Amino acid sequence: MKEPLEIAQADPPQVDPPQADPPAEMAPGAPKEESAVPTGEFRSTPGRGEYTGRKISLDFKNADIHDVLRIIADVSSLNIVATDDVKARVTLRLVEVPWDQALDVILQANGLEKTQVGNVVSISTARRLEAERTARLAAQSAEQRLTPLETAYVKVNYVKAADVVALISRETQQRTAGAGATARPGAAPAAPSRAAAQAPSGGRGGGTQVALMSPRGTIAADPTTNVVIIRDIHENIVAINELIKNVDVQTPQVVIESYLVTTNQNLNRDLGIQWGYNRETGNPSAGSPGQGFRLGGSGLSSITGLPFIADFPANAFFPGPGSALDITLGSLNGADTLNLRLSALETEGKARVISRPRVVTLNNKVADIRSRRVVRVPITAGSLTVGGAGTAGGGNAFQEFDVGITLKVTPQISSDGFVLLDIEAESSELATASVSPSASTTAFPIVPDELLRTASSNVLIKAGDTFVLGGILQDNLNQTERGIPYLRDTPVLGWLFKGRANGRTKDELLVFITPKLVAGVATTGLPTAQQLWEKRPKEVAPSQTVQP
Repeated sequence: MKEPLEIAQADPPQVDPPQADPPAEMAPGAPKEESAVPTGEFRSTPGRGEYTGRKISLDFKNADIHDVLRIIADVSSLNIVATDDVKARVTLRLVEVPWDQALDVILQANGLEKTQVGNVVSISTARRLEAERTARLAAQSAEQRLTPLETAYVKVNYVKAADVVALISRETQQRTAGAGATARPGAAPAAPSRAAAQAPSGGRGGGTQVALMSPRGTIAADPTTNVVIIRDIHENIVAINELIKNVDVQTPQVVIESYLVTTNQNLNRDLGIQWGYNRETGNPSAGSPGQGFRLGGSGLSSITGLPFIADFPANAFFPGPGSALDITLGSLNGADTLNLRLSALETEGKARVISRPRVVTLNNKVADIRSRRVVRVPITAGSLTVGGAGTAGGGNAFQEFDVGITLKVTPQISSDGFVLLDIEAESSELATASVSPSASTTAFPIVPDELLRTASSNVLIKAGDTFVLGGILQDNLNQTERGIPYLRDTPVLGWLFKGRANGRTKDELLVFITPKLVAGVATTGLPTAQQLWEKRPKEVAPSQTVQP
């Protein structure tokens, strides 16, 4: 007959190692060995990380629960106190489970709960613990009503005082609402908010979460001096001040330098731009971003040599086919000499820098880069038919079209010197109008449609490196006049000595983007580049619309 208790101390039970040769044949009629772990037993789940106690094995039949709790107290080195209403008989078999999980299983099976203050664990029924919590909160509230109030002025340096006040007020409401909540044994704890994770746990209430402010306390913000004004008891003022120290930290900043350049399609050879992207899906694997950094949604290998990875909604990225935005991605060797090379190309007439916007933004804040042009198209009033009804009146009017490119870039900084850029690109241009004169209208100038293309992308790049958005093509109509000097300027007869030629050129708009980190800002505690890429937002399918 087995002993009623089997406890595995520091070392697990001794088990004979498996033999290479088959075991010897058992004698006829010998009883078969029973399985050490019967079906339906409680086991710890490896890797969950919820229970960290020493593993034990328990085997009881109709045992008094106080005896079981006494054994768990010996193993855990805790002081376990059970109230007089804890009465139950326990029958269980647990094999190699952490002692804290075994305790939760026993309490849950018998409708009991626990509270812990220091190394003392109190076990009682749920009704009794709830009554004790209510009485304790009532006593604390009565004590707070008798405690004199104090006033504190806390200077906030890196965040807005109004945001701090809103955070503390919201956290106080959440703690007050959940003060009487009862945590069931074995239940997964709710995820704490940012303030709860950073604020010190309160005080004499034991396992009860105390609100940051008392009912008599008030908090306000002075936007002029960015000061938080707190009036409450001393204990709450200390807790709120500690919370403010944790949230009032300098946010990392990113400088986004960009060049918007128009040029012919052969400029990439002069600049040494490496174009190419091969979309590949698969499970992420560890590595260094850029060189063989293979992640889900991106398939850059060491063959490409690109110093960035991207997740762009297109099937292939090579010169030619692209997304609905007609954008391709590339990298530029020698980003530090980009300005010198562009200046040289401008001198040769091969490129023209439209603008050089430079934006400083905070981590996880949107930076807006625009290159827009307002085109006014003349319209003759009274010559259009809208919805089948003609408009009366005369005179000329103009319709404005805002066309160009807009980039919204949201940077996320990693702890290892990379920046994940969430890019929303929009390109618009005028297209041929789809409206034609009807029989009931007179001739009128063709009003062009506005062709709008949008797409989203995620690019992970080393801080200080440059990547390029290309493939945005623009058609330009050029009219050139050639002739004999002086004679071509003769009135009427000048056409005998000159001629005009209409031509069409196709220029490409290149957008060079270089994210740089502002020096002097700590990036400790931020996620790594691998973690940022794995948790990046899901790609948004590109769209193409025509706005008449």
